[in-house]
Amino acid sequence: MSEPFPLPLGAANRVCSALGVPALHLGKGTYSPAQLLAALAAPEQGLRAVMVHKLRRHYTVNGCKSEVAEVLAEGETTRTLAIEAMDAAEMINVLQEQGLSGSENTSYPRWLKAIVGMEG
Repeated sequence: MSEPFPLPLGAANRVCSALGVPALHLGKGTYSPAQLLAALAAPEQGLRAVMVHKLRRHYTVNGCKSEVAEVLAEGETTRTLAIEAMDAAEMINVLQEQGLSGSENTSYPRWLKAIVGMEG
């Protein structure tokens, strides 16, 4: 989701829905970054805020949009690759050509949960 802050209540509640937590209620109808973090990063919600720094580089490989990123969180660093293609066969071909077809695919949330000890 790409939304500028302050987040309208509807956008904040789409975040809540994606995280599986109860909807938020705020009289003025918007959330600043600090207000959203305070509302969501509560132990009873089973959520935790994690500062993430991401350095991205964009490329085109065989017509497919690609992004290589270095991600830093909680002192851990990983490198990621994303490939976008309208046709799944094109994407699979790029992965094979780059020698990546057997590589593990781990989502950001799963990686973040593992490094902060929330995986279970």
